[in-house]
Amino acid sequence: MGTEKLFMSLVGRSYKIRGFDDYGNIELRPKRLHTVWIEPDLVELVQDSRKAAEP
Repeated sequence: MGTEKLFMSLVGRSYKIRGFDDYGNIELRPKRLHTVWIEPDLVELVQDSRKAAEP
């Protein structure tokens, strides 16, 4: 999968943060063999719907 196609597949979807690098970039693993590093100001924090349902 090419870089542009991979990034376009990320838009509008939620992913678990896997870590941070020394510069504060977020590590995502959207596909089993792909890792994406992205600046935090380019993502939106969303609440886990499973945790929101807990009393």
